[in-house]
Amino acid sequence: SMEIKISIPKLDSLKKALREWPEVSAKEIDIAIKKSIFKITEKTIPITPIDTGRLRGSIKEGTSFGRLKGKIQPTANYALKVHEMKTRPKAPGTVAKFLKVGVEKSMGDIKKFFIQALENIANKTSRKI
Repeated sequence: SMEIKISIPKLDSLKKALREWPEVSAKEIDIAIKKSIFKITEKTIPITPIDTGRLRGSIKEGTSFGRLKGKIQPTANYALKVHEMKTRPKAPGTVAKFLKVGVEKSMGDIKKFFIQALENIANKTSRKI
């Protein structure tokens, strides 16, 4: 199993907002998480090594959401092996460590999604955060 951690900007402010305005904050944070997960899959699928296309399809299949969490876990049982591949993938434009690279390519957008969430919380609660 492999985990890729993502550092969220303004995390302390988001935690504080969640304590003070749990409903509004959870809703906005969940939106930011969903947008982030979709952005990662959008950036990851085109660079994922391809043979039958099963691995690429399994990325979307393995996407799930819970309260204040999102997960991308490709369902193809060989996903980790391909991800950690030492040789260069044959198809042009594809890379090993495709999910890690997809996350890196998404970080600018992810930061914006969470900053937007904080702004939305501030607007909806009429408070400066």
